Amino acid sequence: MTGLSCRAVRRCLDAFHDRELSIADQIAVGAHVDRCDDCAARLAELRAVGAALRTVAPGRGALTY
Repeated sequence: MTGLSCRAVRRCLDAFHDRELSIADQIAVGAHVDRCDDCAARLAELRAVGAALRTVAPGRGALTY
């Protein structure tokens, strides 16, 4: 992934946040987010939701298989 549009980045922000993308895609999305305030704000919202969920469910860890 290179030269990503905001639309393309927004489709994979959840996977980026969860570190589910390939290394190349993580780098490409990260580079876009570094230079795009709108996409950075959306990523910040995802992080805030995650932090809020961790706050209301203390002691709950990620599922392991």
